[in-house]
Amino acid sequence: MLLANGVSLKGIQAWLGHSHYSMTANIYVHLEYNSKLSSAQVMSNTLQITTIQKAPESPQKETQELVHC
Repeated sequence: MLLANGVSLKGIQAWLGHSHYSMTANIYVHLEYNSKLSSAQVMSNTLQITTIQKAPESPQKETQELVHC
């Protein structure tokens, strides 16, 4: 909860009295759902990923339509 509210991991380490930063990170830091959504949005924006559009219909269907006309 501290991390989600802007407290640095180093600050959390100090409050908990851990001698190693990695211990605090490995034991207490869990990625919450909102954080996952936020990081996914950043990746999407950074990579400029666009929504996949529907592919055009296959040429075979167009050929079938022409034959039936």
